[in-house]
Amino acid sequence: MNQFPFLRHPSGHRTFLSDLKNARSYSYGDLHHASASLASFLRNRSVASGDKIVYFTVNSGFFFPLFFACAATKAALVPLNPHMHVDELNNILKQLAPKIIFYDEIQADLKGILSGFEVVPVDGKNMLCLASGRGDGFSKDFFDKEDIDGRVALIIYTSGTTTNSKGVGLTYKNLYAMALQLSSFYDYKEGQRFLSMLPFYQINAPMITGLACILAEAHIFIDDVYGFILARNLWNIVEHNRIQVLSVTPSIMASLLALYPEGAGKDITSVQYALVGTAQLKPNIWRDFEDRFHVPCYQGYGLTETTTWVTMTPRDARKRYDTAGIPVGCELRVDPAMLSLSDAMPPGCGEVLVKGDIVMKGYWGNAEATRAVFMDGWLRTGDVGLIDQDGQLVIVGRIKNIIKRKGQLIVPEDIDVVIGRCSFVAESCTFGVPDEILGEKVVSACILKEGADNPEQHVLDFSREKLSQHNFPDEFIFCGCFPKNDVGKVNLRKLKEYVTGQTSREIVAVLDKARYRKAKTPDVNAIVDILQSALLSREHFYLLGFWGVGYRQDANENDGAVLDNLRKLLDEINKAAGKPVARIRLILADIHGRCNLVPEATARNYFNAIINECRKRDFECVYLSDIWSGHGLVLDDVFRELDTQEFQQAWACFPLKDRFMKQAKGLGMHQDVEAGARKYFAVMSAERDVVARYGVGNVFFTHNDPAYRIISPPLPTIYIHSIKSGTSEKPWFMGNTRE
Repeated sequence: MNQFPFLRHPSGHRTFLSDLKNARSYSYGDLHHASASLASFLRNRSVASGDKIVYFTVNSGFFFPLFFACAATKAALVPLNPHMHVDELNNILKQLAPKIIFYDEIQADLKGILSGFEVVPVDGKNMLCLASGRGDGFSKDFFDKEDIDGRVALIIYTSGTTTNSKGVGLTYKNLYAMALQLSSFYDYKEGQRFLSMLPFYQINAPMITGLACILAEAHIFIDDVYGFILARNLWNIVEHNRIQVLSVTPSIMASLLALYPEGAGKDITSVQYALVGTAQLKPNIWRDFEDRFHVPCYQGYGLTETTTWVTMTPRDARKRYDTAGIPVGCELRVDPAMLSLSDAMPPGCGEVLVKGDIVMKGYWGNAEATRAVFMDGWLRTGDVGLIDQDGQLVIVGRIKNIIKRKGQLIVPEDIDVVIGRCSFVAESCTFGVPDEILGEKVVSACILKEGADNPEQHVLDFSREKLSQHNFPDEFIFCGCFPKNDVGKVNLRKLKEYVTGQTSREIVAVLDKARYRKAKTPDVNAIVDILQSALLSREHFYLLGFWGVGYRQDANENDGAVLDNLRKLLDEINKAAGKPVARIRLILADIHGRCNLVPEATARNYFNAIINECRKRDFECVYLSDIWSGHGLVLDDVFRELDTQEFQQAWACFPLKDRFMKQAKGLGMHQDVEAGARKYFAVMSAERDVVARYGVGNVFFTHNDPAYRIISPPLPTIYIHSIKSGTSEKPWFMGNTRE
């Protein structure tokens, strides 16, 4: 094999790719032309052997000519998720030191880390956007044997934290071997129509609906990455374009089953089969999908490190729903050494090991991590499985997710299979968390189906009945949703951080930063409970705070500064959470304005200005008077209580009386300062419980100090700076003038 025969017919007129996002199509001749032109573009910038070319992309046809252009210059292409955490991207770019960075889109906060690199925008509407000339073409032998055997062509970064993402280095040999196996095993044909809707910064799409298609000269249709909008239009796309092969994931299949309970409702008879990867496919989803949509499905098992699939479901009588298929184009065995002490494993289980041309060269720039996953030339997958009597692979679980409780090994997937049979459970995920007594305790997180009475108890009873004591969880957590990665797999690390409270503690640490914290909250535990509830549900929580009114009619720079500080706090909370878990809602204190004798027109104009400023920052607002009326509280009734003995006694004992009177005097109530202060005290006393009922399950923020806690709503409270650090100065009182 002395050449790399992906581009066999440089002048071919057969359609290569149809970009459904931009209604444009390109031939294989266009692909060759664009690749050659891009190769010249790279050479003109001195790109040479060993250089790295980064491409920030979700999915774009430009990926393919850029890949071949990198091949021509012997550089490695590194597709990266543009929505990755900025710290993780910064770490990756430092590792790579790329020669050029191309991008379809980038986050605004990435611009700082891109300084010093040559950055080239890509016109997403035209795959040929940088193809300004024919270039000098490709020499017939630029893919020499050294390239085929050992030169890294593609680096795919696996999910990780800001410090441990690993770049999987895949050679031309890896890519060609996998493309050949896929296209041969599933009989890819010239002109066959494939729909590509998975992200290109992972290996599935570049291989299954990418290089394997190009090798067979199939026709690729590319659309946005699968999401709600595409899901609603998917069967229209399939019908209109007569799609023949789908590439999906188990989570995509589950969502389509939920969205289309009566079937596709379109003519999708063109679809010959679907290829399913990225996660293990449960038999019930597999069968339900085939029955409802009449689309045969074939799953594959593999890793990025194996250039996608190690085993594949055959398209013949050997197809089974309880295995991951047969090994294709590689050697496969299981090693029981890691599991020899386990009584929980079925006979014949071991760690799945792989050897062959599809196995990666190693983790780029990380020899230690590479050594850790190779054993005598075999790649250790970290998966536990067995090879049955038919030579098919059965995946049992993950070594890293095996739980060791009291010295006994527990396979969490075994527990999830049983719990998943409960009619009240939509999804479950079992894992271990550290425990001083047990070593690890077993936690089963469950998402419940709607419509059942007391479903939690049903799940507990069912599990006690169906699970052995050895496998019975120590704790059940009932969630509204699980954190997932881009291809729909449960993000186990993040879920553990949610359940153990690590993420909640990280958010509390944000609230405790000196730039925000005016005083330490006594409500840490209550706030953690609120955070835990929000993180494990589909809901968010609110930071609620009063926004008062003075005698200004317009918002000014002080208002904007306080709102911007709140926006920064909100962004830091959501960044620590890993999802938009928090929102801000201002309680516009029009009732307080009336106590302070602010004219109604002045208050109305000022609050309208604040509402407009809040819209710019995606904050919500509610009038305090609406909260009052919603709970049956009437201002005139409150004022009638001022002359009662009970109120007078409360006012006489109120420890903040002098502060209230000082504030009233500062607002210009010189003639009857105490009367104004007493009214304000009456209002605050009356509304405490009303605002608390309105804000239950949320966190109250205030610019006051903790001394005001006795008069503030009894909600978990954080104390944050206003404009000036350490003060209670309010923006709405700054620059006040009273006519």
